[in-house]
Amino acid sequence: RIVDAKGQVSEPLSGVPSVLAVGQVGLLDVALDPQFANNHRIFFTYSEAVGESYSNIVVARARLEGRALQDVNVIFRAKPALPARALSSNQGGRIAIDRDGNLFVILGDRSKSPPWDMAQRSDTDLGKVIHITANGDPAPNNPFIGKSGVLPEIYSFGHRSEEGLTIDPATGRLWEVEDGPRGGDELNSI
Repeated sequence: RIVDAKGQVSEPLSGVPSVLAVGQVGLLDVALDPQFANNHRIFFTYSEAVGESYSNIVVARARLEGRALQDVNVIFRAKPALPARALSSNQGGRIAIDRDGNLFVILGDRSKSPPWDMAQRSDTDLGKVIHITANGDPAPNNPFIGKSGVLPEIYSFGHRSEEGLTIDPATGRLWEVEDGPRGGDELNSI
């Protein structure tokens, strides 16, 4: 749906892909391309069903024309897909677009309590901030590109339950908020 400046809520948009909504998963975030006024492009994250009982967090891009999404393409799928019902918390999915038009996306570790080791592993996207191009490729300046055993899209790891992500417009610095150890939110510069 689109909410206008006056708070009016539209009918559901057409062209939205099938979204798996269970637990804390579903449609997660939407970000406008920096050139949205010209290209009408949006990016969004959501949970996608994988097989009968698994799910995955994906990043998609589309063109918003009126009240319809056109040319919807999944540009990134987090690895690995996990059981949807058992591991449906701490999804993340927030998007921030840097000055070069690349996307930072936070992906939660999807753990139950107590936390598990997904956020520390370098062979999974879970518990990470990833940095990808508008086409879904690893951003060219990522810190782990070319490092053996580390996924090239990883920008930062060791996160559990990220709640927010933004770029400081004055400095270009990336900031994220995650659920702190005592249940409060913590603001961190990455």
